[in-house]
Amino acid sequence: EITVGEFQRTYQAQLQAYRSAYGANMSEQVLKQLGIEQQILQQMVDERAALAEADRVGVAVSDEEVRRRIFSTAAFMENGAFIGEQRYEVALRSQVPPMTKAVFEENLRRSLIIEKLRAALTDWMTVSDAEVEREFTQRNEKVKLLFVALTADKFRDQVAVADADV
Repeated sequence: EITVGEFQRTYQAQLQAYRSAYGANMSEQVLKQLGIEQQILQQMVDERAALAEADRVGVAVSDEEVRRRIFSTAAFMENGAFIGEQRYEVALRSQVPPMTKAVFEENLRRSLIIEKLRAALTDWMTVSDAEVEREFTQRNEKVKLLFVALTADKFRDQVAVADADV
C-alpha cells in the first residue's frame, strides 16, 4: 500500500527539491504538466516492489551499515570527520520539509537495501565496449529511404514487344 499521506509527503519533498534546484518559479502547475505526480507514484511503486523482492531473497542492511553511510556522507562531515550527533540532528531538522533522525535513517536503510539488491542482480554482468557500441548503433542509426513504386501495368500500353523479343 501507498497511502495518500505518504504520496503527499514524497510529492512535497520533490516539489521542494525542484524549487531549490530551479528557483521559486517552478510551480505546481508546471510540474503537473510534466507528469511529475505519475513519475513520483511510479517511483514509489518501484521502490516498494524492490523492497518486497529484497525481503523475499533475504537482502537486509544492518544498523552498522546505516551508521557507516551516515558517517561517510559529505553533508555530515567537517574536516574529514563526522559533525557529531547533535549537529547531525540539527541538519536533519533544517531540511525542507524537516526530517527526524528516525525517518532519515529509515529512508537511508531502504535506499541501501535497494542498492544491495541491484548490486546482487547486476554486479556479475559485464558488457564489452563493442557490445555497447553495437547496441547504440542498432537503437540510434537511422536511414532515410525514398522510393517510387512502379508497376508494369501502368506502362504496358506504351511498349511494343515483338514475338522475337519475348
